[in-house]
This record gives sequence, C-alpha cells and structure tokens, in this order.
Amino acid sequence: MPTRGQYATGRPDDRNRHAGKHHTGQEIRPPRGPGENDRCNRKRHPQKQRHYLPPGSQATLSMACPTAQALVENGNDLREIESPTWTCGYAWKTMLCAIGQIQPGDRVKRLSCLIFVLCLVGCGNDEIVGSHECINALTADEKAAGWHLLFDGQSLGQWRSYQEEEVNDGWGIENGCLTRLGFGGDIITREQFGDFELKVEWRISDAGNSGIFIRGDESGRNMQHSGYEMQVLDNAGHYDASDPTHRAGAYYDMLAPDHDTSRPVGHWNRAHIIARGPEVQFWLNDHITAQFEQGSADWHTLYEKSKFADRPDYGSLFSGHIGLQDHWDKVWFRNIRVLKRDGGPTPR
Repeated sequence: MPTRGQYATGRPDDRNRHAGKHHTGQEIRPPRGPGENDRCNRKRHPQKQRHYLPPGSQATLSMACPTAQALVENGNDLREIESPTWTCGYAWKTMLCAIGQIQPGDRVKRLSCLIFVLCLVGCGNDEIVGSHECINALTADEKAAGWHLLFDGQSLGQWRSYQEEEVNDGWGIENGCLTRLGFGGDIITREQFGDFELKVEWRISDAGNSGIFIRGDESGRNMQHSGYEMQVLDNAGHYDASDPTHRAGAYYDMLAPDHDTSRPVGHWNRAHIIARGPEVQFWLNDHITAQFEQGSADWHTLYEKSKFADRPDYGSLFSGHIGLQDHWDKVWFRNIRVLKRDGGPTPR
C-alpha cells in the first residue's frame, strides 16, 4: 500500500491547509495562527487574497459582492444577517471569507449575494459543454452484467441535495451533463450502496476542485464528515495539487496516486471505484490511484494523521450514499453508472 503523500517534498508546519473554509454549514471561527489566510490564494490569481475577520468584526469593503444576506444558526437560534462582506477568489464562486455581525459558534446555513446576478451578467464567462459531449448510455455488455445509470441526461430523480428532499438550483442539467452551476452544497444518491462498482466520467473547469464520495450518510454538515472521497481536481491549475493526497484520483487527504493519471482541463476523465466489504480501490483513466482496507491498522494510521482525525464517524460505514461535491467550482459529470455486488474479495 502506498503511504500518505509518499512523493511529497515535505509539508511545512505552517501550511494550515484546511483552514478558513467558511462555506455554508461550517462553523465560523478565528484564524489559528500566522499563515492561515494564505490558503485562499489560487495558483494563477495570487492577487486575490483571503481576508478573514474575527468573530464580532464588521467588514467594510467588498470588491465584487458589497452586500450579502446570510441565515445563521447557533444552537437552536436562527437569525438573518445583512452585512457588507468580502469574498475570496471569484465572487460568483461564493467562497465566503468574512461576514460582519458574526458570533462564536455561528454556522452559515444560507448565503446570498444581493448583487450576485449583476456580477454574473457583467463578468460571467463560464464555459458550457456541448450536448455532443454529454453521452449517458450503457453498453450491451454493461446491460447484460446488471449495470444501471444513476443519471440519464434528462432527470435528477435519483439524486437530491445533501439534507434536502430535492436537488436545489446549485446543480442542474447542462446539455445532458450533470453540472454544478452555483452554490448548492453536495448532492447525494437517494439510494444507498454497500458493495458495488461505480463508473463516472468527469470534466473539471479551469483551476477547479470537486470530488466523488462513497459510503456517506447525513450525520454531519457535509458528505466529508462520514464518507470518503476520490478527488476531482485540475492538477495543473489548482493550489491543492501542492499536496499529493489532494491530487486528482487520490483518496483525499489519505493516499496519493503514485503518478498523475489525470487528463487536463477540457478533457474527460474516467473514474472507477470498486468497494467490496472493507476493500476499496480507486481507478482513474484505467490506472489504480488508491487501494486500502477500510478500518484496518494501516487505514487507522492514515486516518490519525489526516484532517479527519477529529471526526469519529469518518470511514465508519460499509454502506451509504454516493455523493458529488460542491467545492465552489464548475464541474461536469456524465455516464454515471453503478453495479451492485454481493460480498466477496475485491478483484485484482
């Protein structure tokens, strides 16, 4: 089994690599130390900085979203806030960096930029894939073997947004592809799967980030609190590629691929996940990128060194939802199909 980050050149102590991701559902907290605010900088946009304000502070300036509304939860208390705000990166990616009038323990349940549409009209330039690319069909052999489509290019009926009854408007169908269109949180399958094979093709936007989850439930604020993730990333353009365990095809934050098998922006990638009992494999473009035994001693060693070490439910399930991650960037999925398997060893 490969070790975590086996070909990394090192991990600086001040990296703070999962600091300050204050998107919907996450608790707002002050920075932990020097260097934390550097996390927001994208590789090709170093001038776009994260400016985090401590709890109780008032933001005074915005370059792209002067006024925002938020629904904030603190225990059993819900309240609405309308405040100036700063955003990091592109405003239309709704990467919340700071909002005024916040208190310790607040969680943002919903965030709306009051001039969001005006920004999209004035400067939006999202790529749109052509309908000829969005093919969702089983082969004759797949049909005979018992595969079935989780998305047919016309309906989202087999999916719903995390902790919601239906898919919200952050996700939709673009020319036959399942697409992250705006902030909406993760989406999950209505059905749960234990032993199965999943095949899906993905295409990521420039400098984009997303992921594919398996064996997750809705006990936490997002899928990453229980399910584990196969990373979807633009390795050439996204800052997260500096960590080998965060590159495309990785078992996110746990195992790094031994080499880069991803295809670049503008091309489709083929992901294949095999889960049978505790044995799991991730494949990207016909190359294995991660292999592990869930719950084993080796797995626990990786877990204890990961960002998930304080999440007791992480990786504890042997059956759960399949999910697609909203990580603020546009991403397309097509030809999502699954094959249920009886228990047994993972094929070699």
